[in-house]
Amino acid sequence: MKINGIEGLSAAQIKSEIERGGKFVTFHYCISIVVLSFKRVSEIYFIRAGESGARKGVKYTLIALLLGWWGIPFGIFWTIQALIYNLGGGKDVTKEVMTLLNLTEQQKPAAQIPTPEQAIQTPKKTCPKCAEKIELDALLCRFCGNQFSESEVQAMKQQVEQQAQEARQLAEQQATEARRLADEEAAHKKVESKKKNRRTWGWILSIFGGLAAIAGVLLFFILLASNSLPSSTPNPTTPDVYTYLCCPLPLVLVGSGIMVLGISLIRPKKENTQTNIESN
Repeated sequence: MKINGIEGLSAAQIKSEIERGGKFVTFHYCISIVVLSFKRVSEIYFIRAGESGARKGVKYTLIALLLGWWGIPFGIFWTIQALIYNLGGGKDVTKEVMTLLNLTEQQKPAAQIPTPEQAIQTPKKTCPKCAEKIELDALLCRFCGNQFSESEVQAMKQQVEQQAQEARQLAEQQATEARRLADEEAAHKKVESKKKNRRTWGWILSIFGGLAAIAGVLLFFILLASNSLPSSTPNPTTPDVYTYLCCPLPLVLVGSGIMVLGISLIRPKKENTQTNIESN
């Protein structure tokens, strides 16, 4: 299995890059021959943190645009699918590749940490004379015979209960903080996913809209050239103004509108400064 982009990297460096946002991806493309379309997947590429996956897959995007979209009937669908994957940075296959490379960390069983309630139910104290662990309620050490007064036992029990209470409060705070961080991370991923989908569809609409507009302009010049060329025989079907208005013009207008819509999706949304000022 060939993987591009990991040359000279150790396993620890690959893991570090993935933790920072790197990923393994594949790019899709298709090649059409009139009624036959062939769907293909590229080799695996390693995209480091901060690198553009869409730039790495430019050649596969161009192949799909030039050789795939005109196939009947699957070429257009596979081309759109390839554009979605490629312009979105490639199809993420990080989990599969990490498993194949044996870079996934084995899950260790969770440590059995006693709860504060368990600590109170079965507490121990250390005998100051022989340093052995004995029951908290014990008035006599079973190892050396050292005696404890009831006030000492009561003081130790209060200390253990106070530590357990502090442990409960700390655990609740940690759980609340963990839930908050998880919610923030989920919200951030959701926003980033929406931005990614928005940019991907923006590129698709821009490309197809631009191609449609170019096709309309070319059609206009073809009709214009055919009308201006001298002909030895009279041509009763000479294009008139209605032909120009009904064929090239709508194609140019629709294509330009789709392209403008795509560009507006690619461009990041401008935040409302006034709203931000008022909220602050």
